[in-house]
Amino acid sequence: MHMLQGEALMNDASGLETFKFALAAAMTGVFSMASASLTFVLVAVGGLAVGVAR
Repeated sequence: MHMLQGEALMNDASGLETFKFALAAAMTGVFSMASASLTFVLVAVGGLAVGVAR
């Protein structure tokens, strides 16, 4: 059960970050792969840490 909850946290966070970057790119016409990648990695690591801590 803990594994599923941790995975759900990571999936939710990564989906929200991906949507945020897609929306920002659509609205501004600007997309930074470096910034998106860094933020995605930070969110993924944070989600994993919270999942492990639970």
